[in-house]
Amino acid sequence: MVGIVGTGQRPLYYDINGKPYEGNKPHLQWARDKASKDSARIQQDYVFWGFGKSNVSTVWLGLDHSFDGKGPPIIFETMIFGGPINGYQWRYSTKEEALAGHKKVLYKARFSILIKLFEKIFIRD
Repeated sequence: MVGIVGTGQRPLYYDINGKPYEGNKPHLQWARDKASKDSARIQQDYVFWGFGKSNVSTVWLGLDHSFDGKGPPIIFETMIFGGPINGYQWRYSTKEEALAGHKKVLYKARFSILIKLFEKIFIRD
């Protein structure tokens, strides 16, 4: 079964520190941890602009999203909701990478809004 340490298969479920859950029911341990909203959200910021806002959210997934099984497990994600680059996402292996990535994505969200404003002001269809 995928997700059980010691079966020869790569674990599927990881805690927030990147350690695989142990035991024969890792999915239950993951679900318990995931149920806590405080543990799932790593960082969240909003970018406000003249005609809306963007939400930059970084979360712990805990479920390995490196679907090919190569490289380190991908268990964190930053996503943008709203604004010119709505739906863009970036994924990471560690909490440290996710926090650093969140800062970069926040700058991208701010910059995308500046570009959009520039287009509205100076480039008219």
